[in-house]
Amino acid sequence: MTSRQRPRRGLSRERLRRGLWRWVARAPLLLYRWGLGGLLGRRFVRLTHYGRRSGRRYHTVVEVVHYDSAANTLYIVAGFGPGSDWYRNLQAHPTTEITWGWHSYPARARFVPPEQGAQVLRAYIQQHPTAARHLGQWLLGQPLTPDMASTAFLEAFVKDHPLVALELGGNARATAN
Repeated sequence: MTSRQRPRRGLSRERLRRGLWRWVARAPLLLYRWGLGGLLGRRFVRLTHYGRRSGRRYHTVVEVVHYDSAANTLYIVAGFGPGSDWYRNLQAHPTTEITWGWHSYPARARFVPPEQGAQVLRAYIQQHPTAARHLGQWLLGQPLTPDMASTAFLEAFVKDHPLVALELGGNARATAN
């Protein structure tokens, strides 16, 4: 190629792969936006959070790692760590709203201490071994398996990927969909 020739602008394999991954990652948010979030079942929730400086409303879809029906509380994990925008926004504005299945609920965020987070994550690994294996591969570069579920390992994991408890407000009770 001479200095006057321009590089080819077509879709390279890498650009196509990134584009497809971006679409797949955003698909749950689109389903919620179209009113079809209930199709995702009870494993995902759309979290409405407000910008810590701007106050602007944002939506993020996250996986529910545990639902405590007695306390009416959902547990979610900050997969990208405590620097995630939604996590930092909840620290500034813990009162929020979630859409879970076909229903919306007012909620309040509570930041889970590592000891409690390790217990919640251990239960998740036991209940959803395939999802936990994929979560570990994605976040750690190695599968997250029940034999790795020592308290020290999970507490270290939760320090890097903290859990948030979303306490459903008022008389709101998450009903079975």
